[in-house]
Amino acid sequence: MSEHSSDDPNCPGWHPTREKLTKFLDYVASRAVKPRGDVFLRETFQLDETLFTDNYGAEVRKLSAVNYRRQGAGSSYFEFPDRRFSKAAKHEWEELFEVWRADKLDPEEELTIVDRMLVPTSLFTGKCETKDVTFVGEIYDTFPDSGRKNPVYVRSSDARLDSRVMSVTVTASSHEEVTNGLTGRSVFVFDRHCDPDWQLLVRYPVRFVFEILSERHGFGQRSSPAARSLMGYFDTLDTSRIRVRHCVRWNTELGTHGAWDTSGVRTISANATLAECSSPHMGAFAILAELEDDPWVLPDASGLWYFKMILYGLSLIGLVVLVAFIFASRTMWDMFHVLILNFGFCLIMYDIFMLAAEMDGVRGDRDACCVVGIMLSLFSVAAAAHLFFECVAIHRAVTGGVVAGWTRIYICFAWGIAFISVGYNIQANLPLMGTDPRCMVGWYDHAKWAFFVPMLALCGCSFLLAFVFLVNITRYTYIYLAIAFHFKHMT
Repeated sequence: MSEHSSDDPNCPGWHPTREKLTKFLDYVASRAVKPRGDVFLRETFQLDETLFTDNYGAEVRKLSAVNYRRQGAGSSYFEFPDRRFSKAAKHEWEELFEVWRADKLDPEEELTIVDRMLVPTSLFTGKCETKDVTFVGEIYDTFPDSGRKNPVYVRSSDARLDSRVMSVTVTASSHEEVTNGLTGRSVFVFDRHCDPDWQLLVRYPVRFVFEILSERHGFGQRSSPAARSLMGYFDTLDTSRIRVRHCVRWNTELGTHGAWDTSGVRTISANATLAECSSPHMGAFAILAELEDDPWVLPDASGLWYFKMILYGLSLIGLVVLVAFIFASRTMWDMFHVLILNFGFCLIMYDIFMLAAEMDGVRGDRDACCVVGIMLSLFSVAAAAHLFFECVAIHRAVTGGVVAGWTRIYICFAWGIAFISVGYNIQANLPLMGTDPRCMVGWYDHAKWAFFVPMLALCGCSFLLAFVFLVNITRYTYIYLAIAFHFKHMT
């Protein structure tokens, strides 16, 4: 079975076997003929059978066009599994679902069959409207493989079936009883079968209700802590890895052997317990869950790791010397150097937490990783903010002669921007933090953008002010040289 579980486009999988079974049942049912002389049977069922195995249940019927339209009992739809016409079939369906749901059933809880489909009773027009109708409805409890999927609509590399597979096929056909001229025996001649009118299916689509089975399969859950371990904040969150659930149909026209496709299927609703869908197509349908890919990065080469540590060490030494030199010299406690002092302090703290992020103990603990990521975000945004206000101070000094009096205001604004930015990110994206393998702010885009947007905005404004400053310096230098040249020639 494992050899058919691949997404290899050259591997047909188990869907051809399922399609052959459905076609066989439809063929056998369509060849069931009306008993001669029995008016009652001619107006009711010519075939009504149920098939059951431990993993499979099906209803196969052939009935007159008039009686097919009556199945809805005044409605435009009839239900499958349909347990109204046969008490034996009702009992067999309930026994089958008891086996399928044995791991979930409370002994005192009444059994309810969640999986069902509503099939329209008006499917044929023209000459096909009076022909006998063959219906084949099937449910697979566990399908051997989820098969391939349409990558245009299902983007995740890890997508799995999250429900039972239901299949529906409805065709119409007729036959004539003729006498063989050579043998004198009566034989039945069948015409070509009719498919449902697509315009009627658009008006009255097939509707499905699926029971969600990810809890039973366990594939949608992240690993949970031990029962007696001390739980952190992230251990109390929803551990589901499922990003989104799609209603899908098996589209035989995709690829060489077909694939699960969301086109032509409408997802009405989907949650952790059940999903509702509708489709103007016949065929096999299911719920496909897109799972979040586990965050991963390639391990650093040993030489690169040592080189990185050397650079961190040199950066720390240089920044500590800068901060200590400014702090020790009172003659440098002007507005510009105090802003540089705060800028250097932010970079020192950033380097320290980057070194902490290299520790395996921090990377292995999501709570610790989240704290380190938040501190990295705080000090990097604070450094960018101090750089911006340093550029503002230099610009105002060059253009307006303002060289003092704004130090505290600039520092308060710089730290305020950093705390507001990080606070917003924590409030909006805390459940996404601590997921990056290298303990940055987060693995997912929402957390990253809340970190990068203020950083890029502050750095962009800093470079713009620096450019204006350089232009002004160049302009003033040119004016000074022109005046000096003029006075030199006057003397």
